Amino acid sequence: MLLIMNKLGTISGNLQSLNKPPLAFLRIVPYHCESYNLSPRMAFSSMVKKSSCLLAACSMIFIARSQDSIPHLQPFRAELKYHEGFFLTSKPKAVYIRDSYTSFTEISFSRQTDGSARWQQSNHYPLIGIAAFFGNTGSRQYIGNMAAVFPYVNFPFYHGAGFRLGFRLGTGLAWIQKPFNVYTNYKNEMISTHLDACISMLTEAEARISGRFWLTGGISFTHISNGTWQTPNLGLNMPALVLGARYHFAEPPVYHRQPALPSGREMHWQVFVAGANKQGEWVESPHYFVSTILTELMLCKIHADELGVGLLLTYDPSLTREIQNEPILSFDNSKPKLQAGLYACYEHNIGRVSIPLQMGVYLYNNYPINSMFQNIGIRYAISAHWKALLQLKTHLGKADHIDWGIGYSI
Repeated sequence: MLLIMNKLGTISGNLQSLNKPPLAFLRIVPYHCESYNLSPRMAFSSMVKKSSCLLAACSMIFIARSQDSIPHLQPFRAELKYHEGFFLTSKPKAVYIRDSYTSFTEISFSRQTDGSARWQQSNHYPLIGIAAFFGNTGSRQYIGNMAAVFPYVNFPFYHGAGFRLGFRLGTGLAWIQKPFNVYTNYKNEMISTHLDACISMLTEAEARISGRFWLTGGISFTHISNGTWQTPNLGLNMPALVLGARYHFAEPPVYHRQPALPSGREMHWQVFVAGANKQGEWVESPHYFVSTILTELMLCKIHADELGVGLLLTYDPSLTREIQNEPILSFDNSKPKLQAGLYACYEHNIGRVSIPLQMGVYLYNNYPINSMFQNIGIRYAISAHWKALLQLKTHLGKADHIDWGIGYSI
């Protein structure tokens, strides 16, 4: 099947090359575009890259659902939400393509956990569910509509008889209507693939207005990116105000209380080895394998939360530096391409699944890049010591790469 797709892509590319002159090659730089003549081979995106992005997002969904079993499923609830906001960017070129507010409608179905599994009780009986949305990205002409589907967990901060305050976190698949195309949509430098990964965060307050009807309102943040599988990939970062309504199909469940487990080890080491496939800064540039080692000292554990510090070592062959004031475009990549950083880490445990959040600074880096980095991901405990890892590395909202890996806790 992939062979047939590749053949079709080659034939279509040849047809376009017959009808179009050689096109300029665009480089993503902070405030301007530079053009250089190259042979036109960019008519269609690589199916392999899109398939890989799909596999990454599907794996997130699979891992998120691979929690401890829930013996007693509670009747579900349905919810309708409306989000309105905008997408964030620091690039004047990206501001230019913004022609409207970001707005989308979301529908979700969820169940209230009842403490049947220990992780539910330690997380204060969260909601688990699945959501889907469809709407306008904020650039009707250049990016078009978007859609996403993702499982989520909604953690309560406060839960009373008629009021609830919570935080929802979900990750899954997203679809973009008009990705970057070197022939027809070269002004869109935000997203270059139809299929992408999506991370959704929502802080919301909920109030009961009648027996089973609730009103909800809050602030959401949605990130859509392909993790630099294909460039350009500035990513969509969309804060929004949210208003919605929810209907409960049954009365609240009876909560189970189980004896607390003895406290586990509080201080321990974790070591992870991970790799990523990343395209260089230039459109149609080569792909590189990025290797990463993370070592973490988890200092304390409070209920389901762990705090610690870590050291990151990354070898990124895609790094390069532009030589300024040269008559022609020139690059210097002679220095070591090793990055070393120190970070603070927080890890929230949901049964076998955990969600790491990390923020750090580079201690060693020879190439121009943001001095701070962030990691967000999912880890799955295969056994008492071994963990699988899937995480996204970013630089203040701009995706760098998606890591796959495995780790050992001692």
